[in-house]
Amino acid sequence: MRNLIKILFLSLGLIVSGVLFSAPALIKQNTRPLQAESNLDALDPWETPIASFFIRSHHGVPTMPEKWEIEIDGLVENPTKIDLSALQKMPQKSYYAVLECSGNGRGFQFPKVSGLQWEKGAVGNAEWTGVPLQEILKSVKLKPNAKFARIEGADLPALPTVPPFVRSIPIDKMMAPDTLLALKMNREPLPILHGGPVRLAVPHWYANNWIKWVRKITFMETEDAGFFMKKGYRMPKNPIRPGEKWDSATGVPITTLRVQSFILHPRGHEKVALGPMKVTGKTFSGTGTISKVEISTDQGKNWSLAKLEAPHAEGGWQEFEATIEFKKIGKKVVMSRATDTAGNVQPLVADWNPSGYLWNAVDKVPVHVVKKTSPKLIGESVAEEKCLTCHTQSLLSVQELSKEGWEKVLGKMESFGVNLTAEEKSALVDYFLKRDPQPKPIEVVDYSRENEIHETRREAHGDASHGEKLFATHCSSCHGEKAEGKIGPTLKGRHVPEGYFYEVVLKGIRAMPAFEDSLNREQAMDIRTYLLR
Repeated sequence: MRNLIKILFLSLGLIVSGVLFSAPALIKQNTRPLQAESNLDALDPWETPIASFFIRSHHGVPTMPEKWEIEIDGLVENPTKIDLSALQKMPQKSYYAVLECSGNGRGFQFPKVSGLQWEKGAVGNAEWTGVPLQEILKSVKLKPNAKFARIEGADLPALPTVPPFVRSIPIDKMMAPDTLLALKMNREPLPILHGGPVRLAVPHWYANNWIKWVRKITFMETEDAGFFMKKGYRMPKNPIRPGEKWDSATGVPITTLRVQSFILHPRGHEKVALGPMKVTGKTFSGTGTISKVEISTDQGKNWSLAKLEAPHAEGGWQEFEATIEFKKIGKKVVMSRATDTAGNVQPLVADWNPSGYLWNAVDKVPVHVVKKTSPKLIGESVAEEKCLTCHTQSLLSVQELSKEGWEKVLGKMESFGVNLTAEEKSALVDYFLKRDPQPKPIEVVDYSRENEIHETRREAHGDASHGEKLFATHCSSCHGEKAEGKIGPTLKGRHVPEGYFYEVVLKGIRAMPAFEDSLNREQAMDIRTYLLR
């Protein structure tokens, strides 16, 4: 009941902050395909909202067919195809589970390695609802020599020479009660950007195994021999030194979540006052529930226990809270360290590896301790109590208003029901005017309409038949007769955003010539309509 009440209040707050005030929630790491991590404001709620949930895919969003089917074949007695409507009618179960990219934290690794430089935000806690795979597999009857399931999604590489993203899951994990073909996320139909209409849900394992847009499951005696099993997403069996040569074939596939904790308050490089201060954060593990979280303010020399929320009955991460006290001003570091029920403990230093996977070192948040007598800090305390109920820190940080402007904003807040004394209003205005210059936020993405855009992209914007002829004349020599990819990338089955498609076709990009002298926008629309169909 406590968590239900919490979710209801958080949902109301997110409606206010996310809809009325359009606070950004995702930090864009890459555009094509879209990769974006949650900012720290988005990770505050116990249940991570869908609009704030990190996005990671390998080949981008596939084109949605009119009828979605999942084929099950290989070492089974009864090969079959199951369509989406049949799945939706089957008995379903729901639970909370943490979904984390295996590259989360790569941005903290030193020496640096290539890849998306995720910090803390490629993780989230959501409710997943779907059909347990063990119920489906009973009807297909696995053969005795079936040891692995090869999972294929509908997303296609940009070039035919690029390997598809395919993973193999051991049979015992496929048959686990909580391994699902997930159809919902936080009680909503699974969004396309998160693998909808159906993705594999593998609780306690890293996200590279949660295959999106599932279209085919093939049972085999051995692991798939493709790139993403034999080379990608593998870890050394033993730690290696930076620069040391390593053959990925000698490693092991990335599966189980490592024990982790991360601090959400205070924020990194935040100014905090002398005296007591609250520390809050999240913690989780794939090898058990969390048994304790410890906090240190002296570089790990001494640790004190945090108050740890009991495991939620339906899974997901746990929350922790502690009160610490700074008695001297200056630069300090707040650290959190989690231990799970299997005895696994966060290390002070994470194992280095060439791909930057599985970062789980103790979280370290630098802060600057200053005197409490500053009116600015009084205002900051009031802002946390009165403003962050509805707004996020990222929204407040970009406001550059005059004294009159802030007074007008606070007047509006009072008209909405916020109770402010004259002293609090004065302290708030003083704080906002005197605070240090705020850095401009890095690029964020608002994809509140993305699912709507993807769902409606099959609408008839052009003449597909005419587009087929134009494609054969202008495009097939590079992209293949059936858009399967040749010199240029594969276009069949790929969704290219409309505006970007026209820009590339008419203006050209890199080796792609401009066609504005031979094609107009309407003709380009016909070509795109053909490709989408």
